[in-house]
Amino acid sequence: MDFYELDGSVPAISDEELVKGGRREDFPMPVALKKALPVDKRAALAGRGYPPLQNPPEAYSPERGQQVYVEHCLLCHGADGQGFASAGVHTLPPLWGPQSYNWGAGMHRINTAASFIYENMPLGKSIQLTQQQAWDVAAYINSRERPQDPRFLGDVEKLRKKYHHHQCYYGQSLDGGEILGSEAFADFPRRGD
Repeated sequence: MDFYELDGSVPAISDEELVKGGRREDFPMPVALKKALPVDKRAALAGRGYPPLQNPPEAYSPERGQQVYVEHCLLCHGADGQGFASAGVHTLPPLWGPQSYNWGAGMHRINTAASFIYENMPLGKSIQLTQQQAWDVAAYINSRERPQDPRFLGDVEKLRKKYHHHQCYYGQSLDGGEILGSEAFADFPRRGD
């Protein structure tokens, strides 16, 4: 937000306003941003990526993240985290389970997911969560089983030691449960498998 010299946070936008779309003069946004980005420039704005977040003030928590998920993510990604598909194509992606990104994808890293979530989610309402909430919900999402890392050769611990020495849960047990990755789904399964 420093790029546009804005003070404070971006105001929350209601779902009703969001559905109407941003290509209109009366779209609710900070005055400084509205001056810097008139409607014609908003439509041509290239993606700016997402910068890494500082580590959170408190250790990230899947338990707190579950509450953030229920309050801010469930509407689009579903109670089961499987997103929504239309004509067999996901319009809102699954966040865990057999059709989600795999254990080798960058998004399985809690820090990467937290940065993306903070900058881009909820859809159309970016920078609405606190940084702590983004870390917590990223931890919750990435504490769930997903397709196997394509580099897997039969030994989760060996793969964890070789490739997963970053902020992730691959090869770990949470609350005495299964070792994550040991029950991973097949990578790139057919839909419906």
